Amino acid sequence: MNRTSKSGSFTTAVIGLALLVGAGTAQSVPIPLPLGPLYFQFNNLEQLDQSLTNSINVPGHGTAGNWGVFNVSTIQLGAVATPNQDISGGTPFFTDGGIGGPQVHGVFYGIDLVSGTRATGGSMDFYWSDAGTIDANCMNGVGCAPNAATVAQFTSGTFLAHLDFASGSDPLVATNFITSTTDVTSNLNNGQANGFANVDAAAGGAWAAAMDGNWFTPVVNGSTVIRDARFSTFYNSLGNGTWDGPSDSQIVGVRSNDPFRVFNVNVVPEPQSLALLGIGLISMGLVRTRRRIGERCVL
Repeated sequence: MNRTSKSGSFTTAVIGLALLVGAGTAQSVPIPLPLGPLYFQFNNLEQLDQSLTNSINVPGHGTAGNWGVFNVSTIQLGAVATPNQDISGGTPFFTDGGIGGPQVHGVFYGIDLVSGTRATGGSMDFYWSDAGTIDANCMNGVGCAPNAATVAQFTSGTFLAHLDFASGSDPLVATNFITSTTDVTSNLNNGQANGFANVDAAAGGAWAAAMDGNWFTPVVNGSTVIRDARFSTFYNSLGNGTWDGPSDSQIVGVRSNDPFRVFNVNVVPEPQSLALLGIGLISMGLVRTRRRIGERCVL
């Protein structure tokens, strides 16, 4: 009787622990991305090296000809505009929560300018914050300078995914990853750039599997390549000098926004569900072990 009572108490305690872990995880886990076409709206602050020497020092991320930070204003349930080519916007299921609310943000870096209209290389990292710190003033370059503190601010929170830019925007040159419609060395007014990227699955992240859709199929040098994400960047000079380099430098501050599109084809269990399942299996094993010990004692 005592053994049964203790076993029951033990089982109840383990289940209670599982519920507590699940509840604690739910508070710090980003929302899951739904299946289907997804349309992100980015707001960005950037630096761009018009000298094409790719010598901007990016805190913690080497040097680049173009880098910046981003904040996601909305994520929408999109629609297929052109199969395997483009996704249009739709109903938002995530909206930036502002100061103290949920936010999706990150940093892009390592982009080298090949010419005024072409760039190669580059990566970007996504993060989730339950209580965000990014406001409109920051995204206007006020209070968020191009320094280590800003990089730390935009790379805090739960890591979501790492993406690498890839070919696809230029049908003739496989090393061109980002293609601009205007020459950024001489014109930063109302410009547009296009690019593709792939998820680095090995880097992990809460949204990596959902973003890894292999849906886009641009053609480069006559061959189809498979890509996970597509960008269409609209940019202008920031204009207030807060992200410019020294007065004698050709490093200029840029404000931009991106429709970023992915197609989620992967069903990913929520982390709190996985935690509950794992603890539940452990508790079942421990209870069975205790019962076997009890039976041996009776014998």
